[in-house]
Amino acid sequence: MGKSLLRHESADPSTSHPTGGSRLMWTYVAGHEALQDVQWALDREYLLTNGLGGYSSSSLLGCDTRRYHGLLVAALKPPLDRRVLLSHLDEILVLADQRHSLSTVEYGDGFFPAGYALLEEFRLDPLPTWRWRVGDVQLTKRLVMVHGQNCVLIQYAASGPLSEARLILSPFVAMRDFHHLGHKRRDLAPDLSGAAIGFRLPIDEGRFLYIHATDGQAELAPIWYNRLHRRQEAVRGQDYLEDVLRVGALTVDLSASPSVTVTANVSSSQEPVTFAEAREGELERRRELIGLASPHDLREQALVIAADQFLVQRGQGDEQPVSILAGYPWFADWGRDAMIALRGLCIETGRLDLACEVLSLFAGLVNEGMLPNRFEDSGDQVSYNSVDSALWFIQAAEALIRETRYRDFLRDTLWPAAAEIIDRYYRGTRFNIHADTDGLIVAGDAGTQLTWMDAKCGDTVFTPRWGKAVEINALWVSALHVAAEWAHWLGLPPPDAVRHRQDIAEAFRRVFWNPSLGCLYDCVNERGADATIRPNQLFAVALPHAPVTGEQGRQVVDVVRRKLLTPFGLRTLPQDDPNYRGHYAGGWFERDGAYHQGTAWAWLLGAYVDALMATAEAPSVARDEAQQLVDAALGNLDDGALGSINEIFDGDAPHTPRGCVAQAWSVAELLRVKRAYEL
Repeated sequence: MGKSLLRHESADPSTSHPTGGSRLMWTYVAGHEALQDVQWALDREYLLTNGLGGYSSSSLLGCDTRRYHGLLVAALKPPLDRRVLLSHLDEILVLADQRHSLSTVEYGDGFFPAGYALLEEFRLDPLPTWRWRVGDVQLTKRLVMVHGQNCVLIQYAASGPLSEARLILSPFVAMRDFHHLGHKRRDLAPDLSGAAIGFRLPIDEGRFLYIHATDGQAELAPIWYNRLHRRQEAVRGQDYLEDVLRVGALTVDLSASPSVTVTANVSSSQEPVTFAEAREGELERRRELIGLASPHDLREQALVIAADQFLVQRGQGDEQPVSILAGYPWFADWGRDAMIALRGLCIETGRLDLACEVLSLFAGLVNEGMLPNRFEDSGDQVSYNSVDSALWFIQAAEALIRETRYRDFLRDTLWPAAAEIIDRYYRGTRFNIHADTDGLIVAGDAGTQLTWMDAKCGDTVFTPRWGKAVEINALWVSALHVAAEWAHWLGLPPPDAVRHRQDIAEAFRRVFWNPSLGCLYDCVNERGADATIRPNQLFAVALPHAPVTGEQGRQVVDVVRRKLLTPFGLRTLPQDDPNYRGHYAGGWFERDGAYHQGTAWAWLLGAYVDALMATAEAPSVARDEAQQLVDAALGNLDDGALGSINEIFDGDAPHTPRGCVAQAWSVAELLRVKRAYEL
């Protein structure tokens, strides 16, 4: 962490825990000294979510550094069609006619205003809180989102000598799709809302953004501010300058009203809620999640709360199914990610009803034996371009049934989908996916990217893995054995491929074993066997009914440990490979070229720990290694999106966190193995 005024505390110590003692809440505190290191503070972010795909997020300084940042980013077609509506609030504290700017905004030539200089503390308590001090006056700002609504509440509370003290709050709005930076336009026309207490801005036909304050006077005075600098976008080689509209000002007499709440809401029809009600509602919701999961320590508790952020409602209304967002801020719900993450996010946290909802949603979307790879951001299109999503569905379903023995749910919902997947993969489906004469699965061609290593920029395929990919066939062998067990339990005939499962497992070992390196080939096709050392081979050791066991399994683990292991995840290529890229940086092409060519992925630690424990000759030694790995990886809770785990890390030390600041399968897999092996 490297900051002397950075610490963790436990919040809510009076709340009883079902297992005795206190139900602690992971709390993060950064003091004044830490926050004056601007780069350090801008590299760390808070993230609040609303269960719809919407969120509130910015840096610790409240200075937006990404196109995706905003006080209110609403999901208008949950969990998609996300719009940055309220960008930030400009905050000015007026004392004895002297104006003190508290907010921080970056332009190309510096910060103006630069309120971070007055910032005494940022904390998650467990909700985001800022505290400024000007002389003897202290101002505290707190945030909360209302779960299930596109609504954020911002409370300001002042203390000290407040005679003639005023607070001027100016909303800055973007009103744009969250993937695209906005620029000055003529069609954005705000007006006053209510009794001069706030503003109303059009979103689209029939919907508005409402911004209002509990006290104070609203003045409508729209002014465009141009060329705000989004530094993370510049780092990513993308456009990084934005224009935002200052709507006007909300002025509060602090001597009369030392506490004021600003609410930004997409709907005016919902019952108004006070800040205290919203905060207590969110804290109680978190207490229930903690009670349900019974985490063993504060870091595990942080993972439980982080896991909840990815579980989102698909569609609007009370009966809409639950899906899983792949990551914040920019990913939608992806089939592959959802199925991999489901075990950690839902099963390990005791949310078995939600696991059933997610599996039911995706079971109903199986088409030609394939599972959707992703929902497009418009929410209207579904892409079936993944060979592994459907096979991960069977793994997720197996984990649920192993935990619950839900026989009826298996027979009525999971089995029909799983049987169709196995049958179509065996006979053939899209993208040339079919079983070869040896029963192993072949998929794609030289121009397609169907596995999780799917980076492609234009016509450039960075990781061509067509033919027989090692993890696809490990999943296939496991799926056939799982289907055999289910068919026996249900008294149903299995798909034809299941009868050949032993022969297919033997073919796997024959085709993929690389005797010269003592590990597995990554991919085999008509061009030959690809001996590139990649982490994908771990799944052949880690999965239930793994085709590789014993000494061969130990050799695989040893090669991966020596070549690919980092403290935060597994590299996708060894450092001595000529194609290795140690840093994930630059523009689209450079980043996509590094994505699976050396970049380390946190979610792969789950498979590594499983394989390590499955092949251990000395379980206590293996468990110690797993403990050290998980402990190191959980250091990322203090970076990126605080309390969550990044998507990826540089392959080279110091393994800088990159990509999405909060990734579902990163959180899920660390939580899963931490609980499964009591780490």
